[in-house]
Amino acid sequence: MKNYDNIITVGCSFLHGSNINKTDGGFAGFDCRLSKLLADHYRAREINPSEPGSGNERILNSVYKTYLEVKNQKNLFIIGISGLTRQLFFTNNNNTFYDMHAHDFSKNDEDRAYKIIKRLFNNEVDKEWFDKWRYVNLKYLFNEQVVKDKLHRDLIYLDSFFKQKNIDYILFNSIDDSLDGIKDEINFFSFNIKNGKQYSKTNETGEQESDKADSWYHYLRLKHEEVCEDFNDNSYRSGYPPYGKWFCGGHPSPNANKDLADKLIKYIDNL
Repeated sequence: MKNYDNIITVGCSFLHGSNINKTDGGFAGFDCRLSKLLADHYRAREINPSEPGSGNERILNSVYKTYLEVKNQKNLFIIGISGLTRQLFFTNNNNTFYDMHAHDFSKNDEDRAYKIIKRLFNNEVDKEWFDKWRYVNLKYLFNEQVVKDKLHRDLIYLDSFFKQKNIDYILFNSIDDSLDGIKDEINFFSFNIKNGKQYSKTNETGEQESDKADSWYHYLRLKHEEVCEDFNDNSYRSGYPPYGKWFCGGHPSPNANKDLADKLIKYIDNL
């Protein structure tokens, strides 16, 4: 078995352990998320700066920031790639970064819009202005292929950096599959989906998730259908004990985390 000082797991809500709750409503994800299972197995320190809603720019920022903190130790990085449409903005309002999912909600979703307005603009703009700003941003300033190309470039650079520093890492898709063309050039973990299906994306574009999507989400959807074909039947996706077999809400369950941990341990032993 390999020896590591730190298991560093970085991603969005899927790696944070979101939606796994105790019976009393308290958060239980810290005890059964992927990073905890891997850290326990390797008797290493768990480091997990994952944040719900993170886009890929935030994820890669966290990878670099964490590297600077532990660069003189023996580390294993586990990186879960998020969605392309999650845009990172720095706001002077509270001197912090914020991921905005501009594609992922309807302009009629007022509660969510007001939360974003408060965070980014300190309530100094109204919703009408915000809707226009979002429209202009999505129509004129966002291009999915450009974002994908940048992600590919960043991951190729990251791969070269890790190899130069002799750092072990594994990268996989958490919710989107946008890495076609570079998977053979990086240390990519595949879910080996042979017979995929199409699932509606959770944004207002109405697009379908490709049946070739090599992502943890797609893998779990297929496993979930073996238990219950109706994904809207929440009784099979409980975020409270007894948990759903594969999902807690729309996020990986404790069993799903263990399933992936077991797969990654076999993969890690061959790094």
